[in-house]
Amino acid sequence: MTALCQDVWLGNLLGYPAYHVPANTESLSLEQLPHGPAFVDAKVRVSQLQRVHYLEQLGFRLMDTNLQLSLEQTSLLPGSVLAACRWASPQDQAEVAAIAAQSFTVSRFHLDPQIPNAIANQIKAAWASNFFTGQRGDWMVVAVVHGKVAGFLQLLKGRTNSLIIDLVAVAPNFRGQGLGRSMIAYAAHHCLQSLERIQLGTQVANVPALNLYRSLGFRIEQASYVLHLHSGVSQWK
Repeated sequence: MTALCQDVWLGNLLGYPAYHVPANTESLSLEQLPHGPAFVDAKVRVSQLQRVHYLEQLGFRLMDTNLQLSLEQTSLLPGSVLAACRWASPQDQAEVAAIAAQSFTVSRFHLDPQIPNAIANQIKAAWASNFFTGQRGDWMVVAVVHGKVAGFLQLLKGRTNSLIIDLVAVAPNFRGQGLGRSMIAYAAHHCLQSLERIQLGTQVANVPALNLYRSLGFRIEQASYVLHLHSGVSQWK
């Protein structure tokens, strides 16, 4: 088990232990995998097909193709702030969690047939709620429409003067109004005094998000396959 990193938070949500295969792990044997009920994930660059095939032999299944994007030119259009954006406050937690619970349909957890959508939704809601409990995120921007939180943008501080978009979502009935663009622009102008770069990861299956990022000037840096293993776990009932 020394080759795996345990994720207690994710394991509590799934109902059995969860682990990650570290990116720098060169090899993984069957003996290193958990023998009881457990979840294990791995991320492999798309050029490393031999490693993908080996993990599949161990029981891993391909769930997602993840794209890492970046925006070097961060002077987003001044007129792109179309909605009323502000920093999130503690009173926003319930609305933000509700948006997170209903906004993700093509995440790796939603694409995994062994994880019910109710659990996948709960993972995203808890992920966003972690900002309010101080467990994850350096900033959160919310977009407000008619006095209601209509979207949120959770951010991490990257190396040097960079931002990492950790989680972003817009409530279904407020999509198509430029709220995602507005929140990213707000973050670009207000999070750091000297911003050089914005980075993010998203799924190939998330076509609307990819179109948004492309329109903002983001470029693909890297692509990786994400694989899941449910060890000793029968199909969800």
